[in-house]
Amino acid sequence: MKILEIKTKVKAVQRLENSLNGNPQYRIHTTNGTVDTPKDSQVAYEYNFDSYVDSNVKIYYYLDEVARAKLQSIMIDKDSSFDEDVEEHCDFITNAILGKEKL
Repeated sequence: MKILEIKTKVKAVQRLENSLNGNPQYRIHTTNGTVDTPKDSQVAYEYNFDSYVDSNVKIYYYLDEVARAKLQSIMIDKDSSFDEDVEEHCDFITNAILGKEKL
């Protein structure tokens, strides 16, 4: 599994229906698209996602078998001054194609 990194700004967090096993799931809406917590993953329990709204963040993610972005981790990006109007920021899939891997 190839882990990728993207710098973005969180716009909103959506609570999705629990998985069939009863575990929470979230969708994080960013300026670059959306990323979901994987089903039945500990990731949904590790973060208070609402605290990231309106923050510049680094998101580490992977693409599942149908090219949906799945969250591995998220952190506040204190070193970044993100500008939503800059066109060079691409969506999660384009970022994966460009190959910006986590180092």
